[in-house]
Amino acid sequence: MNCINQIDKLSIIIQCDTQQLQFEALDQKFISTKFNIIFNFEDDSDFNCFWDFYKQYSQVFQVQRCQINLNHIKVKLEEYPGQIDQLFTFIWEELQQNITRYILFSRQRYEFENTDILHQYINLLYQTKANIGDNFRILNFDFIFAFDQEYSLSNPLPIENLKISYNICNYSCISMQLLSNYQCIERLKFSIDKNIQVKQSEIQNQCPQQLVIKIIYSYIAWEKMTIDILKCFHQKENLQEFIIQLPLDGFYINNISNLLTIYKFIKNCPLLKKLIIPYSNDPQILVKLTKLVQNSLSIIKYLQLRYSPSLTYGGNDQTQNILFNLFANICKNKHELRQLLIELPSRRISEYRQQYKNLLEQRTLPLDIKIKFPESSNENEIVNTKVTNFNSLR
Repeated sequence: MNCINQIDKLSIIIQCDTQQLQFEALDQKFISTKFNIIFNFEDDSDFNCFWDFYKQYSQVFQVQRCQINLNHIKVKLEEYPGQIDQLFTFIWEELQQNITRYILFSRQRYEFENTDILHQYINLLYQTKANIGDNFRILNFDFIFAFDQEYSLSNPLPIENLKISYNICNYSCISMQLLSNYQCIERLKFSIDKNIQVKQSEIQNQCPQQLVIKIIYSYIAWEKMTIDILKCFHQKENLQEFIIQLPLDGFYINNISNLLTIYKFIKNCPLLKKLIIPYSNDPQILVKLTKLVQNSLSIIKYLQLRYSPSLTYGGNDQTQNILFNLFANICKNKHELRQLLIELPSRRISEYRQQYKNLLEQRTLPLDIKIKFPESSNENEIVNTKVTNFNSLR
């Protein structure tokens, strides 16, 4: 017992040959040692590994109260629905006092056709959460179900990290009504690689701590899709990170009113600490962005501004003056800010360095600044960018 008592946390990854493990007396509780048992379910035989391990080392569960990690890696629910049901039913009937963590991770694109099995699976997770409560946590969940397979739960199922990606499942649309069945707590990520409909929901979704909208290709109507997604969220005070991840090789801003709607959403998120959003050289956009920075984002720590030239505005002189004002507000008033990455439409970086050198030196805490500027001088083309660094300045 003295040997195990010297270990703070003992993690064991279970494979079918782990039954050769030798423990000291497991019938006595090791007060200083936490047991963490990890099961990776990739095929049918892995379920047998769980039962074999439990049969031989039941005291790890019942006496040591180990943490159980269920990693569902290769998703083939229709091949063993009965085994999944048996496993979760056993956990909520016999292992309620153990902390169970569940991960659903798909390594390949998934086509789900049997809606009955889908409903059984979702209800099983829901019942497990209802029976065990906080001792059952769904850490990561790849959304493998097509959005035209509608169903509803009486209350949202808490999931810590939820990922919606076309690489996982061939979605015909994004149904925010269907997503309202889930309460995403930490991170919700949309990865969109085609123009598809975002179906609105009468029931609004609670904002997670981190919201990521990733747009894969520049031809995608990202503005409308982003707004349609944002319309379905409430409790914006939960949101701490908001990221609009647009293509690195460039993107267009087709309608400035869409961008203003996105800025309005951000204005109502008082606890944002990380923000990545686009802007353009249109004066109306720049004025609104300056007001947003000046009057909101009081505790922002990371700010990245992605630039795209306006398709309707070609001026530069007025743009440059407003940009100077925006940069001044950031340097002077954003005391919590630690990193600023901004893409500029002009190469006049030396003017920023000279004009705001005194403001930056007056800061009590450092601000790391990286400025990107376009390689192309044509304002109406999608442009690649180069990076110039300001050092960490005080």
